[in-house]
Amino acid sequence: MLTIATIDQQLSQQGRFCLIDWMLSENLLHYAAYEDWRYGRATTLEQGIQLDTKALQELISAAETQCHALELCQEPQDFFRWDKQGGLLQASNNLEQHNALTRQWLRPQDVPQLDLFMDNSAIIAENQLRDALAGRQFDLAQQQLQQLVTLNSQHPHLGAYQDLINYGEHMLANQHVHDSDALKAELQGLQLEVLPLSQEVLGLSARDYLAFAWRRLADNFEGQAFNPAQPELHRSFALLQIPDWPLVKDCLESDPALYQQAVLLERLADTFSALQCGEAALLTWCVMMDRFSEHAEQAIEARSKSPVAELWDSFWEYNDAWHNDDFPAYVLAQRPGLLHHLPKHPPLAQPASQAMIALLNCRQNKADEIVAREHLQSINPMLLKMYMQFP
Repeated sequence: MLTIATIDQQLSQQGRFCLIDWMLSENLLHYAAYEDWRYGRATTLEQGIQLDTKALQELISAAETQCHALELCQEPQDFFRWDKQGGLLQASNNLEQHNALTRQWLRPQDVPQLDLFMDNSAIIAENQLRDALAGRQFDLAQQQLQQLVTLNSQHPHLGAYQDLINYGEHMLANQHVHDSDALKAELQGLQLEVLPLSQEVLGLSARDYLAFAWRRLADNFEGQAFNPAQPELHRSFALLQIPDWPLVKDCLESDPALYQQAVLLERLADTFSALQCGEAALLTWCVMMDRFSEHAEQAIEARSKSPVAELWDSFWEYNDAWHNDDFPAYVLAQRPGLLHHLPKHPPLAQPASQAMIALLNCRQNKADEIVAREHLQSINPMLLKMYMQFP
């Protein structure tokens, strides 16, 4: 799960490696669980980690080994509550495990040099300002900005920090946006102005600052009907940017437009993948191919390293004369375990898919397959040939 290459990649992107950040990026820790911990709604972070005790210990051990192999330096890192109550947070009740989860690893040249002969006051003030912005404490951020101005009035990002504080205060003062045109303007402002600005000056802290902004929009999009002409003006899109995968799943599965819109099915397939629900993801791709063949093809080919893309490649390698409509039947034959997910979706409409399902049900129920085989033969002989190759 964790390799030297992935650690090196995070070092290149973020300037540090921390298990918490990595688990967030790999969906082993859902952002909502991390957010609950930061607000003090969860006693420890490990409660929200999607690994059992043994797997978590193995992950910690692998991280230690590989970071030492890269000759990285470790630095302790404190996490504080985001609410006004403040207070130091515990990632685990086990001190050794807490330290392993929270520490950051740096390349030797990136370790801060905080010796007695250097005035690091401005650096400390800027880091505290970033922490306040990430923690959604905009009054405190304003105080930290004033301190930074006093220490370094020529700092190149003073205006950018003030803009981010102003936007934060705007969000707090306008938590409810009822007008659809105003919501559209809010989305455009976040995407075109706030997002690039925060990524430029906040670094990794931009993740938590922006999550607050996206959740505000998601709350305001609740109840908004999906409009295919403006697919980003939907609650699922805002939740995806956080990402809050469990809530994205709930949002999409409760949307009456889900099976009428390819974009929503695509988002649901990605959500199942992120939640480690591989079979549900594959079947959602099948539903999308069954209903929106052209969109599904483009979407799958854009995910070159995913399980569905691997099946897509093997599909065409087996027979380059297939039609896209044959793909769901092919996937079902390759992954017959998908049958138990079928009742959660509307029936697949393509004749080949229906014939394959009937044949697989015969096999599963140990019933006579002759009629079902003949039916599939009449629809697509190549699919029957492929089926007969399986034991």
